Amino acid sequence: MIYISTYPLPGEKLTEFADAHAEDMGYELFFDNLSRLSAGSYEDRMKELIEQGKVSVHCPMEGCDLLADDGTELMRHTIDMHKRCFELAQAVGAPYVVIHPCSLEPFDSEKTLIRRLRLNERMYMTTGLAEPYGVKILLENIGSWRENNLMVTEEDFIALSKGDKWGMLLDTGHANVNGWDIPSLIRTLGSRIKGFHLHDNDGMTDSHQPIYNGTIPWNDVFAAISEMPSPPDLTVEYNPKYADDIMAAVGIIRNELPHKAI
Repeated sequence: MIYISTYPLPGEKLTEFADAHAEDMGYELFFDNLSRLSAGSYEDRMKELIEQGKVSVHCPMEGCDLLADDGTELMRHTIDMHKRCFELAQAVGAPYVVIHPCSLEPFDSEKTLIRRLRLNERMYMTTGLAEPYGVKILLENIGSWRENNLMVTEEDFIALSKGDKWGMLLDTGHANVNGWDIPSLIRTLGSRIKGFHLHDNDGMTDSHQPIYNGTIPWNDVFAAISEMPSPPDLTVEYNPKYADDIMAAVGIIRNELPHKAI
């Protein structure tokens, strides 16, 4: 199924978009946008989308870090915010919550190593938080080695995909800024990838540009996705300044992946 991230569509912008494009698409609710949501018509429209089973959820990011030191205020806040997110996901009947395994704060190499060693344990902790709400999680690749905040390397991502408690979500833009071989990774993981965040960049900066605007080899990426044994969820996650290009992305996806963009 094709989803639209609400990252570039806070508040009434989402209802305006949904009303203008009454198509068979879902919406990935960006949790950090919820504080800017409006009442009234927005709530009524959201209820319609929820009743149609067209809503997934993206985890909180602001002030959160699942790899924070134990016992810290940061870790307590992170756990609390994720519980709220899982409660929301349960309420709207979301099939899953997309999880960022860490914050985007930069760390030196020694601290980065310590944090990377926590990855597996913290993902099991996160699934434990989600289970009482009946919510599944998808682990997303985030960070950039240039920004000293890459906690999940390509090797880590492959290793984590073997976990039996979560699925994987491959973000094409994040993979590109780290030089990952995206088509090869898709073929390696196959059905372990349950979803994608689709956006482009120049290979240097995570700018969330439209498909074909950057350096991602999209023909090869779409070819690899087309070979997947089961249809993954395909989420368009553009920078707010490219919100007007979202429907063009939907058209590209439907054209390139007619049997996957269900």
